Amino acid sequence: MSIGDVEREWWLYVLECKGGSLYTGVTVDVARRYAQHCEGVAAAYTRIRPPLRLIGAMHAGTRSAALKLECAFKKLHAREKHARAAAMGVFQTVTFLGPVFGPVVGGLIAAYLHWQWAFALLTAAGIAAWLYNHSRLAETLPQGVVPTRITLQTFRRVLTNRSAFSIIVLGFSQFFGYYVFLVFLPTLLTTLFTQSVSSEGFFFVPLTAGILAGISLGGRWLKHWGRA
Repeated sequence: MSIGDVEREWWLYVLECKGGSLYTGVTVDVARRYAQHCEGVAAAYTRIRPPLRLIGAMHAGTRSAALKLECAFKKLHAREKHARAAAMGVFQTVTFLGPVFGPVVGGLIAAYLHWQWAFALLTAAGIAAWLYNHSRLAETLPQGVVPTRITLQTFRRVLTNRSAFSIIVLGFSQFFGYYVFLVFLPTLLTTLFTQSVSSEGFFFVPLTAGILAGISLGGRWLKHWGRA
């Protein structure tokens, strides 16, 4: 293993190609690699069957770990491949549901229970998530590889990686928008429409539903556009 393999952050990615087939590969820059596949210069397979969309990507750390994940993925049955790829997409979709369930649950707690229950619920959810991850998620770091320490150089590499930087910008934009709604929407509902505290959280449901509908329609449009 070279020093460059350790320093660079490797990813496993899965593409849905024309005809419904899947293509998987490894890279240090998912966005750049996906663009190369769309241009037909990354692989002969995607030059014949152009990619319709990026289904998902998994951080592997080292090149060795990414290649092992790719090898294991390619050994799966076709149905299992689609199931694993769909699981990646579901995981990414579920991340959109957190900001909508939070206001709904928080509004109900604020209306019927003491405010300390909100902190108790967050603590319980955090512990449950840690226990689940500790018991169900296997370590992907190869044996014998010492994890690298997080330093200022680590943040520099993340910020200079186009894929990581794009995720940071999109994540910040999304959650900043939710934050603005979280802060100002309850005040507007109370002062202008005299809504109860327990009902305020449900006004966030259409917002997230619109995002999920856009993702679904966008995926269908990409499939239709790819076949055209």
